[in-house]
Amino acid sequence: MRIAVCGGAKCGKTTLVNELASQLGLPAIQEYASRDFRFGPQITPANCVQQLTEILESKSVLENQATNGFVSDRSPIDLAVFWLFLKLPNRFPHEARQFFSACKSQLQH
Repeated sequence: MRIAVCGGAKCGKTTLVNELASQLGLPAIQEYASRDFRFGPQITPANCVQQLTEILESKSVLENQATNGFVSDRSPIDLAVFWLFLKLPNRFPHEARQFFSACKSQLQH
């Protein structure tokens, strides 16, 4: 069983993920985007592409290691939405195709 919990900031996703994981006996995979994404005056669109790609790769590794299932705080869909929110496909169309393909692949895994 693979469960991803999506929702807005501070709505209780992590609490729900931890409770579901405990009740179902599955590992909880925590969110990386809000923890690892670095904003600041030096951030560039290229930095955003790199950071989101690294976050997706890290989360994918953890999900793929949980062969008996998991409960995840957020999913690749959330990262794809963030990519769109930042309007990165307009500036990096090739990278966008690769990123969305990786998101789709992870969802189908």
